[in-house]
Amino acid sequence: MKVDLSRQPNTIPQGLHIVHVHQNKVGYIGFYYVFGELKKTTKKRKVLDENGEIIKVSFNDAEFGDNIQVTINRIDIDKLSFDFYLEDSKE
Repeated sequence: MKVDLSRQPNTIPQGLHIVHVHQNKVGYIGFYYVFGELKKTTKKRKVLDENGEIIKVSFNDAEFGDNIQVTINRIDIDKLSFDFYLEDSKE
């Protein structure tokens, strides 16, 4: 199973959504829905529900490159949201 990154994310019909502009940077957000489950992780940035099951895992700049954050959220039993935020120069 894979996410087709060539198609626009689910944020808005036009694709990426600009969330802020500051100094010489522009921040963008977007997300993709995928089917799957969160099982185990060694990530410290995880959120558990009342049953101890993972409902959210966050990844930082070091894993995906500078200025990129990714969060995987459990939406339903077998549905996840792959959310991302990235910053780029205005140029």
